[in-house]
Amino acid sequence: MAKKSVGAVSSTPKVKKPATTSDHLKVSVMVQGAVKGLGDRKGSSLKAIKKYIVETYHADAEKLAPFIRRHLKSGVEKGELVQTKGMGANGSFKLPPKGGAKKESNPVAKKKASSPKTAKVAKKPAGTKNQNL
Repeated sequence: MAKKSVGAVSSTPKVKKPATTSDHLKVSVMVQGAVKGLGDRKGSSLKAIKKYIVETYHADAEKLAPFIRRHLKSGVEKGELVQTKGMGANGSFKLPPKGGAKKESNPVAKKKASSPKTAKVAKKPAGTKNQNL
C-alpha cells in the first residue's frame, strides 16, 4: 500500500490578480450627464436615463441597473437630484436649480403676531328663549 502525502505544499506562491478597472465612467457621472443631456422640463424617467447611458456611454444597462437605482435614491437624499414624480428610484428626476438648495418654508415656525381679540357677544341665559311674544 502506498501512502499519499497529506498537506503537500506547492512551491509556487499564489499570485493575486490586480484590481480591474471598468471601461466606463462612474455611475454617478453617467446619471448626472444623462439627466443633463436629456433636459426634460418635467424630469427624466429611469427608463430614459438607462437608454441614454446605453446609447452615449456604451455600457450594459442590465448590469448597471442596481447601481443606477442606488445613485438616483442617494442623489435625491444628498440634493444632487430633484425627484419630480414617484418615490424611490421610480418616477422622474431632474437637476436642482442653479441657485442652490430650495428655501424650506416652515409655516409652523412662523407665527403671526396675535391680533387683539374682538369682544364676544354675551350669551343669553338658558331660561329665556323668545321674549318678544
